[in-house]
Parts: sequence; C-alpha cells; structure tokens
Amino acid sequence: MVGGWTRVISPSAINDVRIGYQRNYLSYNCQGCPRPAGTLASFGIAGLTNPLPQFNLYPNMVFQNFPLWGDGFPGYYPVAAPDSIERYEDTFTKVIGRHTMAMGANFDFWQTKGVTDPFQVNGAFYYNGQYSSLAGEIPGVSSVSDLTDLELGYPSAADYTKNAIITNLVGGRWIGLFVQDKVRITPRLTLQAGLRWEYNRQPMDTDNQLAAFFPLSKSYAPGDALLLTAYPDAANDALCSNPYFISASGQCLVMTSGERKARGLTGNKVRQVSYGPGPGFFAPRMGLSWQPLNSDKLVIHAGAGIFSNQPDTNRLGSFANNNPVSTQTPNYTTAFGAPPPLTNGIPTTTQQVFVNAPLVSLSGVTAQLMPSPFYRTSQAYEWSLSVQSQVAKNWGAEIAYVGNHGLHEDYEHQYGNQPKPGIGDLQPRRPWPDFGPLNYDDYQGYSNYESVYGKLEKRASHGFAALISYTFSRYLDLEGGNVGDQTRPQNDNDPQADYGLSDENVSQTFVASPIYQLPFGRGQRFGANGRYVNLFAGGWEVSGIITAHTGLPFTVTTTQDYSNTNSYSPRPDRICNGTGPKTLSEWFNLNCFTTAALAQALANGTPRFGTSGRNILLQPGFQNWDLAFIKRTSIHDGVSVEFRGELFNIFNHTNFGAPGEVIGSGTEGIISNSSGPRDIQLAVKVAF
Repeated sequence: MVGGWTRVISPSAINDVRIGYQRNYLSYNCQGCPRPAGTLASFGIAGLTNPLPQFNLYPNMVFQNFPLWGDGFPGYYPVAAPDSIERYEDTFTKVIGRHTMAMGANFDFWQTKGVTDPFQVNGAFYYNGQYSSLAGEIPGVSSVSDLTDLELGYPSAADYTKNAIITNLVGGRWIGLFVQDKVRITPRLTLQAGLRWEYNRQPMDTDNQLAAFFPLSKSYAPGDALLLTAYPDAANDALCSNPYFISASGQCLVMTSGERKARGLTGNKVRQVSYGPGPGFFAPRMGLSWQPLNSDKLVIHAGAGIFSNQPDTNRLGSFANNNPVSTQTPNYTTAFGAPPPLTNGIPTTTQQVFVNAPLVSLSGVTAQLMPSPFYRTSQAYEWSLSVQSQVAKNWGAEIAYVGNHGLHEDYEHQYGNQPKPGIGDLQPRRPWPDFGPLNYDDYQGYSNYESVYGKLEKRASHGFAALISYTFSRYLDLEGGNVGDQTRPQNDNDPQADYGLSDENVSQTFVASPIYQLPFGRGQRFGANGRYVNLFAGGWEVSGIITAHTGLPFTVTTTQDYSNTNSYSPRPDRICNGTGPKTLSEWFNLNCFTTAALAQALANGTPRFGTSGRNILLQPGFQNWDLAFIKRTSIHDGVSVEFRGELFNIFNHTNFGAPGEVIGSGTEGIISNSSGPRDIQLAVKVAF
C-alpha cells in the first residue's frame, strides 16, 4: 500500500513493455547495423515520431542507478548552424601632397540555413524506482527499482519537443562605409582622422518562425508582456483562438497585428521580430604620432575611436526551435507516493505518457534563448596614450595608458522573470506573471576597462633577447548572465547590483620572456672552429617564460535561497571586508558572511536578498616558470638534428585553485584543488 492505493499490474502490459524495449535495445547495440526506417516511431510511444529525418533518434531513458540509455543527452541536442557569408569590399587610396586619403566599403550578406536546436526532440523518460519500491517502503530494492520501473513501463516524468522545426535565417546584412585622411603636418607630427558608418541588420526566417518576448512595462501585473511573432497578420491573430496563448485572466498573450502596427512593427521589422538597427551609427576615429625630439628615439602615440561588435544572432536560430509558437513541450509529471496518472481509465504506461500530457502553458514556459525586439548594436569606446623611447643601444621601453568602455553589450537573462522576494506562490510575484521563467536577451550590458602598461624590450644582440612587461588594470562589467560568465546574478530584476569586477579581471600581470644563445660553436665567440666543440656545445639556445598574476575574483553564495525567489545565486549578508587568513583551510574570513538575519527575515514572512556583492574577493594568485633547451646540430649538407627539452612549471610550484564559496556547504573557505605538477617533455627532430 502506498498513499492508500494498491498497485495492480496486468501481465500482458508488462510483457508488451519489456519486449518492445528489449527489441530496440538489441538494435541499438548492433555494431555496424543500419538503423531501421521509422526508428523513433517503432518504439510505439504515442505522439513520439520523427518530424524530420535528422531527428530520427532513439529516446533517452534516464535512471538514478544506471547509465543513461539512448541518443544524446536529456535537454540537449547538438546545434546545427551552417553559416554562409558573401563579402564584397574595396578601398580607394589617393595621395595628395601631405594627405593620404582613403575611402572604402564592405558589404557582408549572410544567412544560416538549416538551423536545428530542439530541446528534446527524441523524448526523455525518467525512472526513479518509486513504483516498484512502493515509494521506498520495500527495503533493499532501491539500487534496482528504477530499472524495474522501466520494465513495468511506469516513468516518473517525461518530456519532448513537439513539432520541432528547422529555421532558415536569411537577409542578414553587415555594411560598413568609411573615409579617412592621414596628414603629415610636420616631419615629426602626423595626424590621422576617419569616420565610419555601420549598419548591422538582423536576419529573418523564410517561414516566419521567429518570436520574441516583448515587455510592455514592469508593474508585476498581468498583461505587462506579450509574445511578438513573425507570422503574417492572419496566422498571428489566429493564435489568440488557441487556449495555450490565453492567460488566466482571459487575455491573449500574443501581440495582435493591430498592436504590431500601432507600435511601428511592420514589414521586415515584424519578420525580424525586432525594431532593427535603425539608421545605423557613425563611428569616428582619430590618431596622433609625435616625435618631440629631432630623432625617432622618443615617440608619443595617442588615439581614440568608436568600434562596433557583431550582433548576437545565435538567439534567433536557437529560440525558433524551442519557442511556444511553433513548438510546444508536452510535460508528463507524477507525484511521489501516488499511483500513476490514468489514461482512459487505466494507469499510464510509457507508451501513453504523451496522450494526455499537458502542454506547458506560457506561464510555465522557459523560453530558450529568446531574442530582444529592442535591438542595439554593441559599441566600444576605446582610447590610448603611449610613450616609446630608446633607453640604450638595442634597448627600448614603452609605457602606455589604455582604456575602453563597452555600451549596449548583450546581456542574457538566463533566469529572467524572477519573482520578487515574498512568501507563497512564485507566479504572482513575477514581473510578468502571465509567463514563467524566461531566458531572453537585451542590450543593457556595459563594461569599463582601464590599464597602465609598461614594457622593456631587448632586441637580439650578442645572442640575447628579452621582453619584459607589467600591466596594472581594472576590469568592471555588467554581464553576469551570459553563458561564459562564472557568476550568475542574485536578482535578475536588478542587474545594476551586480556591476563589479569582471570574472576575467586580473589586477596585476608580469611576464618575462628571455632567449639566450650560448656563445659556443660555429659563428659564436668560443670554439668557432672546433669541430667537437660545435658538435657538443654549439647550437644551444635557452629560453623561458615567467608568468605571475594576481588571482581572479569570486562570489560568496549560500546553500539556501532565503529570498524565496528561486535565485540561482543566493548570497549571504556581508558584515565586514571578508579578506581572511588566506590559508588552505580558511582562505577568507567566514565570520564576515552570515545568513542569520536572512533566515529570520524569511521566518518573519519578509524575505530579502543578501547584501554580499558579486566578485568581492580574490582567489590565490598564479606563478609559473617554463624553461626550454634547444640544440641544433648540422650533420652534413641537407641533414640537421634538433633536440628540444621543455620543462613546464620547472620549480614544481603549486598554484592553488578557488576556495569553496558556498556558505553552509561545509567546504566554505577551503581550497581543495590545485594546478598540475612539473611536466618535462623531450623531443628529437631530424630534417633532411
């Protein structure tokens, strides 16, 4: 008995399920055997068929105690995005007196046809053993109960992408026009100025399959957001007759054709689900070179300009295969301890899980990589000032200041539509309560980088050359939601609170690269005519790379979401600086981070976010010495031998990794990982 019900299973149903899976399992493991036509459909799972030949895969069977069986991985399908670009460019240059004038253009026409990225086209079925173990009441069977549930045909959950599609993105445009003038004002002063105009147009799908999340306001009330589709007017408006797109209050969540026109979304703007780049933008640049002395031993360079980055169009192709307009996600779920849901009056087996499985409504949809209709071209404002000087014969030095400011950078809200702190259900507390968790993009990201850079260079002479550099920098950004970022925002509704040190910030970096040719053998000072000296001592070269830099930043988080918002990166309160003993067992001061007040606020019914910020502490620094020995020997005409010995981390210095950063995990502040030991590599090469 489990939860007041008795499990009764038909022997014929068991045999049907077991025989069906065994047959396909043997086919799957047949080495070199071609897959039969209709492989996915041959499993007999209602509704699960391959919509296109490339989606003809085996379904995924996911267990708790056994390896995954099937094609791919649940929730992942390899992205196919075959890009093609046609480029036309030319530059015209004319010298007129002191002026060197140039003008030119580049036209890039690109398309990505055949984009495929469905969420789970072949279906995923999960077995946790809850039925054969009677929800854990039968002892000693937990290690095999999940496999037994497969044999019985009772999954605990299942999902798949219904009506998976292929997108064909066309019409992309990257256009640039420029004009510049380099004028030699005096023999020691040169000025260069230019102006560039750029236009980056978003693509469209040949079948109008694109869609975008269109927020109207952010008052945490129903009706604050709509779905913008690329469908023609009639097909778009017909979506409002589908209950799937109707909110709980009876409002259609698709922007009607009339609303699209009222907002200026017509023609290609509709097909691109974007307002587009507008008239493009102008990007001026300017540079200066000045020799203040009557020689080239001291040179000053200065420059500034505006540059653009290419748009992030990956969101378009990917989202179109997962969006709630053309495809849906039937999601079968069960309650632990309850009998299987009924289909036509009998317990639901694997073959029938999608017969009555509800389509996840818009309030439960996690939109995959949804593009923003408010398109902006990402820009970077860059500037620099450097002084170069010859300090001695064969020795040169440079000191420079470099900075840039990124604007309208892509910001991915991986955990968008996050509820505000509170108690009770999450859905009413979302900024757009008609929708569930969202993954969408906008262009509110920005960054700031400034650095002072020094370089000392020794040109090769007497067999010795070297390059030594040091950089002091600071890199701040607001990009905590992108895929490459290690830190996720605590509160997606307040990204500004996460403006801070970038995940890639390294405050100080020192690098030295010396090269020395030993002065023995042919062409050197010692033993130039000695055959055996040249054979054994000549041709040796020693080089090294010495690198040292300060540690990367990290964020202190907690095990529990005290804000009750499903925060992906919940954080504690910070009551002091946090810099600690910097030992392996306590890298940072644990007493500076507490969750007591957060827990009390949650218990009082007034939950809130923690006060600790993003990337406020630093990991251990890095130091590494690499050394290489190279011996080149000429045997006779046309034949030479090169011996190479390379020692990486020659001093076997241990570089420690990041400490545990999750308060309440038991590993907070503890460093338990490090880089690899010394590595020696030997090689011989014979050339003839």
